[in-house]
Amino acid sequence: MTTIIATTTSTIPAASGYVLAAVFLAFMIAAYFAPLFVARMRRKADGVLDILIVNLLFGWTGLGWLIAFIWAFTGPTDSDLKLLTGEISTIFSTAS
Repeated sequence: MTTIIATTTSTIPAASGYVLAAVFLAFMIAAYFAPLFVARMRRKADGVLDILIVNLLFGWTGLGWLIAFIWAFTGPTDSDLKLLTGEISTIFSTAS
């Protein structure tokens, strides 16, 4: 009786595994700091540094990340404060 041993060879080069790992790591880091990116893109008036601190210290728990993410979407932005203080007189102007 003859035993046949089948071997499989990968068609993906070994170096591409490192590339995939690096891409995955970069994606995970970007996702971890998403609350900070959201707060900066919204031009949040206050609390950006606080969001970063909460995310760094408690983001790994999942609940801390969720709190920081919700916090990034709430509260006034710079343009909201300018509107409230009268620095922006009108948002929509009509032609006279």
